[in-house]
Amino acid sequence: FIKTKKPSRAFLLLFLFLTLNIMKKAIIFDFMRTLYDADKSELFSNVPEILEYLKENYVLYLITRMETDRDSVVASTNIHRYFKKYSSVETKNATHFKSITSDENYDEIFVIGDRLNEEIRIGNFLSYKTIWLKKGKFSNEGDPQITNPWRTISDITEIKEIL
Repeated sequence: FIKTKKPSRAFLLLFLFLTLNIMKKAIIFDFMRTLYDADKSELFSNVPEILEYLKENYVLYLITRMETDRDSVVASTNIHRYFKKYSSVETKNATHFKSITSDENYDEIFVIGDRLNEEIRIGNFLSYKTIWLKKGKFSNEGDPQITNPWRTISDITEIKEIL
């Protein structure tokens, strides 16, 4: 017989603490002008690397407005593999944001988008943590003092410093 050493009490307590304190976290990403540069018709730089990094600790969801060829644009980027679910909606609202993540109960949900008056407002209404990408066409939209995003970034690569 092989003798095995019993795990120490400290090890067992640490194991239980880590096991019980693993939080389920999700991120809802806007697509257009958050991950995808509509002016250049390509993903912003480093988007696949950022999504790969985030996928290790978060369940990722993608939401976008249903517009002409939007589904084919998303498909052409080949980023669908990073997302648990992709939703194309006529108008973004709280019901869509809740339903996209309704398959699981999350301890924390983040919303990342470039529109204060859309993704950030909806995320705040649902008590999600919101990250506003203040860049490009909608960077002067709304009042951040009123909408109050949890964090503001000017480049998508800053996500790695926050999450």
